[in-house]
Amino acid sequence: MLPYTVCAIDLQPSDVRPPRTDKQSMQLTYQWSDRGDYYLRGQRQSGQPQLFTQLFQIRVGQSFTLDHYPAYIFIQTPVTSIDPQGDLSHSEDTRGLGDTTLCFALWPSTNHARQFDIGIAAYLMLPTGNYHHYLPFNSGENRHRAALQIGIQTPLTKRLTWMTAIDVLHHSDNEQFKSNRDTLKQRPLYSAQIALEHQIASHYQLGLTWVHSEGGETSINDVKQNNSLYQQRYFLTGTARFSFGRIVVQYGRDLNTEQGLIEEHRWTLRYQKFF
Repeated sequence: MLPYTVCAIDLQPSDVRPPRTDKQSMQLTYQWSDRGDYYLRGQRQSGQPQLFTQLFQIRVGQSFTLDHYPAYIFIQTPVTSIDPQGDLSHSEDTRGLGDTTLCFALWPSTNHARQFDIGIAAYLMLPTGNYHHYLPFNSGENRHRAALQIGIQTPLTKRLTWMTAIDVLHHSDNEQFKSNRDTLKQRPLYSAQIALEHQIASHYQLGLTWVHSEGGETSINDVKQNNSLYQQRYFLTGTARFSFGRIVVQYGRDLNTEQGLIEEHRWTLRYQKFF
């Protein structure tokens, strides 16, 4: 049994706002998640599986201008730890590097006076992570992935900002899937997210994000698995800005899911610095 892979490109509520140009950035992220009940085609399956995942991720980036448009590039790589428990305790623990992500973002429309921004981002995920076909859980996916995302952000009031984004994720084939080295194919996964951010003080913000994902049906050796995803989740974000950087604390969970292990808790701690 494998957890259903969800890879919507999650944005923080203020991510559609372009960074200041000609700045380098560093971001450190720690994430802990707990997955529980297993769902198949919308039906909860019997048993008590549990999967704990920890992630530490480093991102470095550079902002610049491209033909007078704000732009930003980054590269990030995680180190992950996957610990199966409960009915999954017979599976082997997994620790190692995850897949590397490259991103290029461009803002074709910005209005500083109105604080209205439109951004477009392209992502490429490289199969640099640890992968063993005989393991049920892996840090890497052994396939390339590519995503395209567009986001819009604008203030609703003096202290309340609205953001929305949509993305589509494409996958290459994994020709060493599971112990028989089958060929895994996956259809595009579509996601949409809406966020509200409230500025409670000059350096503190609170945000609420809702994410909807669907699609991504898989086939094994060209046999459709009838496992299209339909999932909704949310996360709460608290942001504090200091002279030494930005600190973000985030909590989220799945509201519902059609496929895979439902995420019951996800905690994220993030530090970001532009210099």
